[in-house]
Formats: sequence, C-alpha cells, structure tokens
Amino acid sequence: MALLLKNANVVDVEAGVANNGNVLLDGGKIVDTTINAVEGGMRVFDCRGGFLVPGFADAHVHIGLEPDWRNKEAKLPLDKQYNTGRISRNVDSALDYGITLMRDVGSPGVWGFKAREQLEKRGRSRLAVAGRLLTNGHAKELGVLVQGRDLPKAAMVEIGRGADVIKVASNKTSISEKAVHEPYTVQELRKLVKTCEKHGRKVAGHAHEPELIERALRAGVHTLEHSWPLDEQMAEQMRRKGIIVVPTYAAAELSRLPEKVSLVPRNVYKAIYLPWLRKLESGIKRAIRCGVTLACGSDAGFVPISFGRYAVGEAQAFERFGAAPQEALKSLTIRGAEACGFQDRLGRIEEGFEADLVLLKANPLRSTSALSKVAAVFSRGRLVR
Repeated sequence: MALLLKNANVVDVEAGVANNGNVLLDGGKIVDTTINAVEGGMRVFDCRGGFLVPGFADAHVHIGLEPDWRNKEAKLPLDKQYNTGRISRNVDSALDYGITLMRDVGSPGVWGFKAREQLEKRGRSRLAVAGRLLTNGHAKELGVLVQGRDLPKAAMVEIGRGADVIKVASNKTSISEKAVHEPYTVQELRKLVKTCEKHGRKVAGHAHEPELIERALRAGVHTLEHSWPLDEQMAEQMRRKGIIVVPTYAAAELSRLPEKVSLVPRNVYKAIYLPWLRKLESGIKRAIRCGVTLACGSDAGFVPISFGRYAVGEAQAFERFGAAPQEALKSLTIRGAEACGFQDRLGRIEEGFEADLVLLKANPLRSTSALSKVAAVFSRGRLVR
C-alpha cells in the first residue's frame, strides 16, 4: 500500500533549499513529489513540518565486527567474530542515527556478502560490499595478500563473488602496525583500476603516507580512504579528478576521550594519536578550502567505534572545519551514495529513487546539529524508526 508523507519540508540537498510539500512512496520507491491530495487506499504519515532528507550513508564500515569491547567476541580474532545477530545489531544501531546505506570496505571471507544477503531478506537498510580487502600486508585479516602483478586477477575473483566495489590497501606502515610492507606501484594500481572500470566497479584506495596517496591519485582510484596528510597540490588533484575522500575523522577523534572509553593509553595518545589528529584536521580543512568532494565514513566495527553515531559526527566535524551545512549534508547523502556506487538510486528525493529517507526535527541547511535530531527513518519505503 502506498504511503504518503504529508506536511514535510522536503530538502533538495543539491539546491540547498527546503520547500513544504508531500512525498508519495510505493513499492519501495519515491513515486510522486508533487502530490497535493490524499487519495483512497493511501496510508498517511504526518511529518508535522519536519525536514525530510535522503537517507544517510556511511561509506566506510566493517559490518561483521564487534565494536563493543565489553563483548567477549570483540577479543576474538577478526575472522572468528561473524554472526548474524551482530549484523542485525549493527544495522539497527546505524538506523537509529538515520544511516540507511553502508559500504563494507573489508571483511574476512564471505562476511560482507552474507551480511548483504541478510539485509535483503530482512528488507531494511542497504549494503554495498567490497568483498575481501586486496592488500600488500596491511589489515590482512580483513582480506587476502596479493602481489602487485596479481591485483586485476584478485579483483575479478571478488567481482565474481558479487563485490559492488573493490578496496585495495597499499601501506608501508600504519598507526597500528610495526611491520613494513612493499607498496604497490602506480602501474600495478592503474591496471587494477582499468580492470574494475571495465566491469563497472569503483576502486577504493586505502593510503596514509603522502607518497602512496600520490600513487593512488595517479592510478585513478575513485575514492580515497583516510588519506592524510595531504598538501595543496594533492587536494587540487583530488578536486580536479573528482575523487571522493572518506576521512574517517570521527573515529580518530575517539582517541581524545578518556582511556576507559577510547582504549588508547594516554602516553600513546600524546605520542602517536595527537600528532595524527592534527594532520587529519589540517588536511580536512585544506580539502574543504580546495573544494575536494568528501563523503562520511565511520570505520565502524573496529573497537570501540559503534555504528551510526560517528558517520553523522563526521558531517558535523566538516562544518566545524569550514564546510557549509549544505556541503556537510551532501557528504552524508549525495556523496555517500556516490561513494557506494548507488548515485542513480539513492542520495536524493526524486521520483524513481529508492524510498530511503530521514525526517529531522530541525533544518540541516542551517546547522548540522539538526542531523542528530532524528524524528523518523524510512527504509525501502517503510517506517523503521
């Protein structure tokens, strides 16, 4: 049965305007945005002047992991943590904050695919799946070790398994590892990108060091994960090429909290995390000044990053760092859907788009604080919160 959302301030995120009106949902899609009258057989939901926006997207999660350190399963090796109950809990937590679309960017084995199948059967929320991470050594528990020359072949394996996107990690080191890895070359990464593009898939590149960010840029990856520090020249390349950057800042900001919450010892915070945070903050500010396209990602799943809160917190951080509220909202909707590869289906309130929507109690075009004031959530055309 069709569902009429009446008396809403419908937000056009691209145009940056909100107009009072009604939106008709049917068959899981938005079918009419100009309807004026209630017709027979319709169910009606009164939005009471609330602000209707597209469903939020978290473009960087690890869907099967246990983020709560108090749960004994969080102490298990990552490849032993999967269970369907946790998938449901993680999705429900995300929906509480208006997250109706997530991109799983690395899960052991077939976890991501199993989670996507579970959500399809459940009929709420959506998941874009990267399959196993293709890695030179970093976070190998989330993927498969691959030699540079074998990247296209490994990508085809994941595409054959049903991957919506391919993620590649090419770190020398990282904040959480002592090992040193041999990074992929520009040529190796470029062959990967061309293979994925041939099959209609985007490549998400995980890179921390400036040299490796530069390699990923030259190779033509479609999204960059984390990717700080960056200079003006890198930011300009990102803007010019239309590369989407997913900073995962809110997750890093967790380290500021007391040790019993962040699980980061204070001496480690001062020696490692604080300098990292400063680089992240300066990099995001530079990206915003240069007009780089940003999408929100939480890195949820890794202890203690819970689902939902930190993706919304990332959009709010973008406003603090100089983005207009409209641009921050784009990062959580239009750009997030684009990073997931769903830009033709999600991220806008338009006829023919999927009916994933969030009703807010305040105007998000004035302040991103409104993003935390969720009144209702609709997924696949149904009220779920």
